[in-house]
Amino acid sequence: MSITCFAHLNAPNAELYTGILSVFARARAGFQLNLRASEVRGSLNETTGGDFDEESVASAMDQLCQWGNLEAFHDNSLALSLEDFYKRHLYYQLTGPGVAAMRAIELFRQLIDTPASLQATALAAVRDRLAELIAMAKAQEQPVAAPFDAAKASSLLDGLFQELDSLTDQAQEFFRNLQATVELRGTSVDAFLAFKERLVHYLERFLNQVVLVAAEAEGMIESVDTMMVEAMLHSIATHRTIDEMDVTAQRIADVAGLLGDRWRGVVGWFVAIDGRTSQADELRGLARTGIREVAAAASRLNQRRSGTTDRSADLRTLAIAFARCGSSRDAHRLWRTAFALAPARHFTVSDATLIDRDQRPIAPTTSWSDSPPLMIAPSLRKTGRVPRSARLPRIIDNRPQLARLRIEAEREADQIQQAHAALLTHGTRRISVLAAMDASAFQLFLDLLGEALTLRGHEDELVQATSTDGALAIELRSTDDEQTCHLESAWGVFHGPDFFIHIYPLDHSLDNSLDDPTVYS
Repeated sequence: MSITCFAHLNAPNAELYTGILSVFARARAGFQLNLRASEVRGSLNETTGGDFDEESVASAMDQLCQWGNLEAFHDNSLALSLEDFYKRHLYYQLTGPGVAAMRAIELFRQLIDTPASLQATALAAVRDRLAELIAMAKAQEQPVAAPFDAAKASSLLDGLFQELDSLTDQAQEFFRNLQATVELRGTSVDAFLAFKERLVHYLERFLNQVVLVAAEAEGMIESVDTMMVEAMLHSIATHRTIDEMDVTAQRIADVAGLLGDRWRGVVGWFVAIDGRTSQADELRGLARTGIREVAAAASRLNQRRSGTTDRSADLRTLAIAFARCGSSRDAHRLWRTAFALAPARHFTVSDATLIDRDQRPIAPTTSWSDSPPLMIAPSLRKTGRVPRSARLPRIIDNRPQLARLRIEAEREADQIQQAHAALLTHGTRRISVLAAMDASAFQLFLDLLGEALTLRGHEDELVQATSTDGALAIELRSTDDEQTCHLESAWGVFHGPDFFIHIYPLDHSLDNSLDDPTVYS
């Protein structure tokens, strides 16, 4: 089928065609479906400030009818005479393909004009919709349950699909353009540093939200039975086909199958299926990569500002200079200059050489073989610089600063040692039975717990992780009773799901205490 509804975009009078369709779009938004050529002309001149005549507008509308954007109908209701009855009175309205084309163009413009973003708030909306849907699926199996609200479930499911589609597309577009965005902001040191702080905070906020929502969503998905979800999707499919004239069981099954495919996509967004990484894990990896790219851009900017470079960068710069040479003669001159191939490349002029030249003048006609030898410093070949004599700098006594640093290092080491001692569980315990912690111990505890939860896959899986400093290790496994813990700390009360944990120093051999069923009593 030939699609001509987009032909007006490349036509010679594209502005006129687009303006006419915009008039119909505004009228349709106000529930006015039919317009005459005179009405379109008046609205078009009013909105654009132009002076289109009725003949050109009518001709453009006829062309839009040929392309399939509009359709025309005869309207003789206003005819007052037989002659007037036979005159051409038409009213126009958008066709189905015309409406679809306008929506597609509007969506395309929105995607192009709107900058991509990481929709952290959309994650919370996804979690809430998913929780409500799963609660409705579970409620169907209750002995005494209220009637299933298929309309509400259908709306929640559509909203969930739209939120996830938008979230994924926006995130992928954001990370695709991240490198170019970072490079464009690297013109000014102050501007880049300010942008770096905002971007890193932005990425960390999104990363934290992804971790939290993914863990909650995975738990909710695993808590519902597959049969419950299939029953809910069948009810939604029945609701969506209720207005069709001839509905068969096969038609309902087909709609339910399509919804099932989409639901499996939702599950795969949060849970790894058949060895494939979940979309949430992929976004977490992209966010971490983005933070590393920002750090790398900061390092490159610092190298450019400090003047430090390497041989590869020098050769690339030299290659660009060779490419810009206008002739072979210029290239040869650049070659001799860049690699110091001139005869006097080691000639140095200083006060000592000037005095020596005055005392022992050398005629310009003297041959090089008869001239006195040229003294070259041995470090010239090694460093490329001639050593210059100067006063030695004053020796700075930094012993007081070193003493303060030593005391501070000892104090920090003592705090870390105390925090390590406070965290050792001496066996497997629940988080809920741990004693209150000070700020240092609690921060180290969050570090260990975060590393373990990041590596956690299946709910029953034993997770082993190490702290950032590599001094402690943690073994973690779920309690299977869905209890929560409340842990007192210097920062407040920590709330979360309870786990069995075993924290021990890495210089001890790993034990298998979590595999002993006696510890779960």
